[in-house]
Amino acid sequence: MVKKRSRAGGAAQNSQSPSVVDSVPQPLQSDESRVAQSSGANSRSKCWGLAGLSLTVIAAVIAALLLSAGDESFPPEQPPKSAADVSTLQKRRLTSRAVVFGFLPDYRFDSADLEFIIPRVTHLCLFGSEADPKTGAPIIKLPSSDRLDVAKRVAKQSGTKLLLGFGGAGRSDFFAPVLNNAQLHGRFRKDLVAAMKKEQLDGIEMNWMYPSTSHDVGSLKRFVSDIKADLPGILVTMSLPPDRQFARAIVPAGFDLLHIMVYQGGVARSDSLSFAKTMMTSIIKEAGDPGKLTLGLPFYGSMIKSGEVVSYEEIFTRHEGDFALARFEDSAHLLSKIALAEELRIAGVAIWEVGQDCRPRAVGSHAQTCPKGPSDSLLGAISA
Repeated sequence: MVKKRSRAGGAAQNSQSPSVVDSVPQPLQSDESRVAQSSGANSRSKCWGLAGLSLTVIAAVIAALLLSAGDESFPPEQPPKSAADVSTLQKRRLTSRAVVFGFLPDYRFDSADLEFIIPRVTHLCLFGSEADPKTGAPIIKLPSSDRLDVAKRVAKQSGTKLLLGFGGAGRSDFFAPVLNNAQLHGRFRKDLVAAMKKEQLDGIEMNWMYPSTSHDVGSLKRFVSDIKADLPGILVTMSLPPDRQFARAIVPAGFDLLHIMVYQGGVARSDSLSFAKTMMTSIIKEAGDPGKLTLGLPFYGSMIKSGEVVSYEEIFTRHEGDFALARFEDSAHLLSKIALAEELRIAGVAIWEVGQDCRPRAVGSHAQTCPKGPSDSLLGAISA
């Protein structure tokens, strides 16, 4: 079934929207208990991976390493600082044809400035759909009809691809029971094909956190093959943690883009650029085709004293624009990563998530949060 959000629906009904921590894709959160429970539940089939480790356990290790890497200064590794250097990077970005893949979660459908965001990305993933683990029926979450019409109109004008995103942190439990069961797999596939044709969307993001067995990966590969046969020309993408074993397992599944989630480098690491280069170089060796990979860019950071994860927008709305209080990747850092993506000859970058940017103008009842308008926007600074 298709659930189109009304302006008052979902998170908008509450005075508090979901926390940034809740919205960040795993393994960027430290959630060892969830991983342990998931690993135990996956005894349904033989776990696999080097040294007998399941992929979920590997993900937990990655999460721990990423989250333990913070320091009190940000960052000793400096990006280009002069206006000339930043201008050069911007020129490189604007003259490239790189993928700029933006995620937009369902709780931001009502408040996002779609007419500003969509022309500045090549792909926009409308994120947050799930499936019923007992019936296989897709639970599709889309903006309200008028908002979706705006998205489609602007996407058509700008040549941006609109994708439907499934899964993510706390929303991935349905993948294994649905895709590993022939009957449920068939129901999910059939209903999804009907919904994609009805809504005329361009692709599907399968954000499974995480396939942990050879059976899981085989089912995922079958789904990609089947859905591409059902919908010729459809894009199918997936997000992966920065780990070679995940890449080795998932690359043969036939996805068009694989988003490598090195976002956490911008929150807890002081060497985010070199960390990203090391991780991506390692994964490129496994992937074979760098043209299918994107490098994750974070639009969030963490408070230096408390470690609280905050969006770029919240620095303006909650902390009076005082970026000295937080570890953040500013536009110069992000432009340096875009230059790295070009150097590595990968497809481009993926942003988690564009709704964490400040709002350059009011949208309905949602006030402008960029004090100086578009000039304060991170997305505006790094894209055409």
